Amino acid sequence: MSVSINGMVDLKTTGAGLANMPVEVNWFKKGYCIGCTAYKITSGKSGKDGKFSFNIAIDTSFFKDYYLSVRVAADSNYISASAPGQDFNEERFYDSTSTSFQNIKLEFYPKTYLTIHLHRTLADTFSFFSVEHSFEDRMKYQDYIISGSQFATDDTIKVETSSGIYTRIISTKIFGVGQAAEQTDSLIARPNGINVFDINY
Repeated sequence: MSVSINGMVDLKTTGAGLANMPVEVNWFKKGYCIGCTAYKITSGKSGKDGKFSFNIAIDTSFFKDYYLSVRVAADSNYISASAPGQDFNEERFYDSTSTSFQNIKLEFYPKTYLTIHLHRTLADTFSFFSVEHSFEDRMKYQDYIISGSQFATDDTIKVETSSGIYTRIISTKIFGVGQAAEQTDSLIARPNGINVFDINY
């Protein structure tokens, strides 16, 4: 079967196209599988406007045991918009509906770094303390956990986040059953800049 696969690689924060991003089309085994064979169909790079297009032939019998993946790997400048910690973004196809291969959107966030300084300034007793950050509701990262105030100390953590949009920072303390305190703050991290946030706890 001959199919046309096309779409765009862009920044989720601005919609700007990302040039020269590596795009691959592969067959991957369905379900959880370690060490299974993948079949590469074709590859290329996005153009100056972030767009890509492939005209290829596929064997539709593969859809029985495999899914068709259109995948872009993230380089060190970007964070995949698909899931936290995933170093690629992809669209998966489980049948040969021709219209589904059109106008694929594979998005990334511009990566920057945030340094969080933790200052142990209080003398309270707690059973749990954590810090997490997010820059989309589903892009949440657990950055720091301690299981009691006896472990509380000054500390510094450096995390990846997106520039140009709000990063939310949540610190949570649990004192006992049904007793908890949560503090939420936010900032817009700058690209290639010094981004620092302080938490007193």
